[in-house]
Amino acid sequence: MNTVLPESTSSNVVRVPGAPRPLGPCRGCGAYGHDEDAFAHCALCASVEHTTAEHEERVERECREREALVDAIASRFAPEVVPSSGETVAKYVERWLKTRTNGTKTDDAARLRDHVLPVLGELDAATSKREDVERLVESLDAKIEGETLDWQTALNVWRIARKLCSDMAHSKRRDLRVRRDDPAAGVRGPDRGVRKQKQVVFPSEFLAFVSCERGPLFWRRLVTIAIYTLMRDGELRALRWSDVDLEHRLISLTKAWDRKAKRVKPTKTGETRNVRIHANLLPLLRAMHDEAGGEGHVLDLARARSLARGLQRWLRHAGVERDALYESTKTSKPITFHDLRATGATWAAVEGLDPMKIQARGGWKTIEMVLRYVRCAESLADGFGVPFPPLPSTVTDSAERDTGSAKRATGLPERDTGLEPATFGLGSRRSTN
Repeated sequence: MNTVLPESTSSNVVRVPGAPRPLGPCRGCGAYGHDEDAFAHCALCASVEHTTAEHEERVERECREREALVDAIASRFAPEVVPSSGETVAKYVERWLKTRTNGTKTDDAARLRDHVLPVLGELDAATSKREDVERLVESLDAKIEGETLDWQTALNVWRIARKLCSDMAHSKRRDLRVRRDDPAAGVRGPDRGVRKQKQVVFPSEFLAFVSCERGPLFWRRLVTIAIYTLMRDGELRALRWSDVDLEHRLISLTKAWDRKAKRVKPTKTGETRNVRIHANLLPLLRAMHDEAGGEGHVLDLARARSLARGLQRWLRHAGVERDALYESTKTSKPITFHDLRATGATWAAVEGLDPMKIQARGGWKTIEMVLRYVRCAESLADGFGVPFPPLPSTVTDSAERDTGSAKRATGLPERDTGLEPATFGLGSRRSTN
C-alpha cells in the first residue's frame, strides 16, 4: 500500500485524508476507529493500520485492563471498613449521633427520627442500596406536595441524610465506616418550592415602635441594635461591652452563643468581623454603656423565651398593624426576630451602601444572599422612608426613668413580654442565613 501523507496531526494521531469521522480514540495507543472498513494510521504504532473490527477489539481490551487496574488501586488504598454485623441504619444512627458535636445535633436527631428512619431505619447499614435512598427522596417529595413538610425543612433533612450516608463509607472515624460505597452518591435531593418572602420593618413602623413608651425599653433597645448592626441572634447574646469600642465606633464580633449546646462558639461563618457603629446608634450605646458601667453583656437575653413571639406582640402593642407582618401564606411568613437582620440589610441597600460592604458588615459568606436584599430594596425604594433614622429620646434616655418598662423587661409578667427565667440561650426560630 502506498504511503499516505497525513492531513493533520494531533498529539498522538494522524488521520487519513477523506476518512470518515472518528468514532473515538483507543485508550491504549490513541488510534481512531472509523465507519465501515476504513483505515487509520496511528502515530504511536507507526507501521500498524487498524481496521474497524481490530480497533474495537483493541479498545475493548484496553478498557478492561484499565478498569482492572483502577479497581486494584482503589482496593489497595480504600479506607478500612469495619465488617458488618447486621447493624441496622437505626442502630448505626444511635452510634453516629453520639459523635456529633455541632450545635444542630438535637435538630438533626429529630429530622432523622421523623423522616429518615421510617424509610431506612430497618435496613442493614452495610448493604442498603441507592434505590433505598431514592425512596427516601420520594417520601420527602410526597410530604412537600401534600404540604405536610416545608421544602426548606426537607432540604435540611436531605442534608443530614447525605452526611449520614457519606460517613458510612468515608467517616474519619474507622469505627463508623461500615461500607465501601456511599449509597446517596449521585442521588438528587427533594424538589425545591417557592422561597417565602422575609418581612422588612419600614422606618416609619420602627419609629412608631421605639417611640411607644408603653412597650418595654429592653425590647425597644434590642430591636434598634439588631437592625442597626445587622447582627445575628447568637452574636447579640454573646456581645459584651469589652467588644464595643465607642471611641472608634467599632464592634468586634469574634463569637456567638450556641443555644443548643449552651456554650460560646465561633461566629456562624467561623470568621471574625468588625461592625461599624452607625452615627445614629452611638447615643444609645453610650447611654447603655454608662448604665452598665461598661461591664458584662450589652443585652441581657438570658431569659429570652421566644423572640419572634415577643417581637410580634410588642409591634402590635405599638400600633404597627400591617397584616403581612403577622400572617403566613404560601409565599410569605410572619416576621421573626431574624428578619430584623434582613431589615438592616434592606435599609443599607436603600441607603445606597455597596453590596460588598453590606456583606462585610453582616458577615454573609456569599454575595447571593445580600443581592436578595438589594433586589428587595429596589422594589420598595419609592416611599420607603429614611433608613437608620435618628433615635428618639424615649429609647436613649436612662432605663431608671422607665420603671414600668424595666419591670416588664425583667419578666413581670412573663406571658406579656416573651421573657421568662429560663435557661440561657433559648431564642426564636433558627435561621440558615
